[in-house]
Amino acid sequence: MNITLTLLDEWKKAKNIPSDNQAALRLGLGRAAISRWRNENTEAEDGTIARLAKELDRDPDPYILAIATKRATTPELKAVLAKLAKAIGHVALGAMLFCLPHIAKANCVEVHTYNSTQFNITQDALYIHDQ
Repeated sequence: MNITLTLLDEWKKAKNIPSDNQAALRLGLGRAAISRWRNENTEAEDGTIARLAKELDRDPDPYILAIATKRATTPELKAVLAKLAKAIGHVALGAMLFCLPHIAKANCVEVHTYNSTQFNITQDALYIHDQ
C-alpha cells in the first residue's frame, strides 16, 4: 500500500466515509483519481495529502516529504531529501526542548504519537495544559 492510500483509508475511517466514491466526492476529485492510487500505485498531489493530514490533525510535511523522496528519480535527490527529513527531526527536538519550562509548570501534558514504520514517518503532538 502507498502513503496516499494509508492516509486516505485512515481519513475515511475517521470521517465515517464508507466508499472511495463518496471520498472522491467529498475531496472534490474524480473517482478515477482514487482508482489510480489504488490500481497504479500512484500518490496524490501534495494539496490532497495536506488536506487529508490536516483533517486528521496531523502535520502534512512528513507525508509530503516521504512522497517526494519516493518520487525522486536520482540517488542524489533521494539523499538530499533524506538529509532534509533528518534536519526536520532535529528542529522538532529543539522545539520540544524550548517547551520544557512550560511542561514543568503544567497541570497536564499529553503526547500523541503516530507511527508508520511502513513509510518511516513518526509524528508527535505535544499538548500542554496550564490551567
